[in-house]
Amino acid sequence: MGFLVWKGLRQIQGTMDSVSWLYGEHQYATAIEKGPFSFASPASEVEIRKYNELLSKSLLSQYSVEPDQMQVRYNVSVSNLYAVYQKDFFKESFETELKARHLNIGDWSKEIVPDDYAYKITAGAAAFTNVEYQINCLGFIRLFGSYEQFEIDLLKLLFHYRPNGKAMYPYSDVDPDFQEDVDPRIVLEKPKIENNKEIFTYPPLWTWIKPYTNGNDERRKILKNVFDVSIVPAGYDNKLIKKWQDDRNAIAHGKHLVDISLKDVFDFSIFCKRLVLQAETVCSEKFNLRI
Repeated sequence: MGFLVWKGLRQIQGTMDSVSWLYGEHQYATAIEKGPFSFASPASEVEIRKYNELLSKSLLSQYSVEPDQMQVRYNVSVSNLYAVYQKDFFKESFETELKARHLNIGDWSKEIVPDDYAYKITAGAAAFTNVEYQINCLGFIRLFGSYEQFEIDLLKLLFHYRPNGKAMYPYSDVDPDFQEDVDPRIVLEKPKIENNKEIFTYPPLWTWIKPYTNGNDERRKILKNVFDVSIVPAGYDNKLIKKWQDDRNAIAHGKHLVDISLKDVFDFSIFCKRLVLQAETVCSEKFNLRI
């Protein structure tokens, strides 16, 4: 697994772990001491009722349980629910989840990836009236940030390692078995600041290109026009991606209330993981690059 794929999956999984943690640890104003997603069997009828009510509000009522089912369950949590949801979504073993669960900071040298870098799992919550909505928004916004940063990092790597773009495509004609590893320092480069302007070295061209990569549409156009690739996974159309983008902007900028459910967070996280793996495949097959 290359550094950028590790980085992308680690941030996505960290976000989902934070969502699970918040659902389990927040003190709900109910008889449940640790929240409806953190009790171990056997559970009381009150716990089961609250659990099923939250599933219903989260558009995940198909996972509701009966009292007798709880006797054989070891633990009910969002992380377990997420794992089951992914398996049901793909109808097969989801290898990406297995990869993501084993992504630790120790997978890369701490001299390259500092301890305080934003891969660690962090979470915080406040006593909002609708805590479920706040948690869902938190997860959705953080996932969207990871998704945007992954595409920006991908473009930086491509401009550094394959600056000729589609003019040199396909690279596999030269040596189909060759795979070039990327240097993590290209992704982690901190620019110099000169006259209030960011100056990059890897590659120098990034100094001028980076401002054009902040928009989602612009990034897709650069990927298509310069490198002749698309990393959008099959089954996702521009209309759905545009809706997610509009929801993110509405939440981030307070435009209007957006109805973000736990199912929405699950769906978008799965899209992000599939996009990371699609980029991994495209770069390997077209550019002999292990990102």
